Amino acid sequence: PEARGRGGGRALLEAMLEHARSRGAHKVELEVWPDNARAIALYASAGFEVEGLRRHHYRRRDGSLRSALLMASLLGGGER
Repeated sequence: PEARGRGGGRALLEAMLEHARSRGAHKVELEVWPDNARAIALYASAGFEVEGLRRHHYRRRDGSLRSALLMASLLGGGER
């Protein structure tokens, strides 16, 4: 928490995207908890878009189920 808002997450995300581009990737996908608004905003600002929701996909230790938001970014070129 003490590192929040200092740009570390953005720097890591940008480095990962550049690495993916350099390796010839055309798309990067991720999952994020739907209630993680800060992460969703970061990913959206980097060009990621929501592609779907995995409803009740992960089981927690207490037995309850948790959903995951699916996001993706097309790298350089978009759809062809």
